[in-house]
Amino acid sequence: MKVKFSLYEIPLPGEQSETSRPQARVQSKGTIRLQNICDELRDLGVNSAQIKAVLDAVAKYMAKSLVDGYNFELEDIGTFSLSLHCSMADKASEGIVRVEANGVNFRPVKYLKEKVEEAELEQIEQSPVQTSLIKRKDQMISYLEKYGFVNLSRYALLNDCSRHQARKDIKGFVEEGVIVASGIRSHKVYVLA
Repeated sequence: MKVKFSLYEIPLPGEQSETSRPQARVQSKGTIRLQNICDELRDLGVNSAQIKAVLDAVAKYMAKSLVDGYNFELEDIGTFSLSLHCSMADKASEGIVRVEANGVNFRPVKYLKEKVEEAELEQIEQSPVQTSLIKRKDQMISYLEKYGFVNLSRYALLNDCSRHQARKDIKGFVEEGVIVASGIRSHKVYVLA
């Protein structure tokens, strides 16, 4: 079975001209969840409760290990390690760097990389010309009136645009006073002004 993908033009940051580069994005068929794994492995004589218990224990042990400063390797899958983010603490204490744990890095093993490289790819047609800014704004306002808030990812999905375009649009809408931001970093959401 082929992996379907689309090509999108991504503007180069900081460039004033219309320069861009293509970016390929996989069109996901969905997400494999724990229940799918249980259903697949049931034929091996292992019941769902056992599989869930083992994977739950592995997840807890992995989290504990990462927090304790260890890398976590799963053979034939890869190595997980703690991801760090640096930022300046604030203007009052200039020169002080704040370091925070902000996620998990993953480095696949050679076997997994080789298997993934065997994927057959098939390009699918892109959606019609990117929605105009006015239409994207109207879609966002309708969404906000119905659900109350929107984040960057939801805006990009709602308007079928890149995160770069979504960030640019939202910044403009905030400056216009159409929406206001609430929260910080990955928890930032936008509501009607």
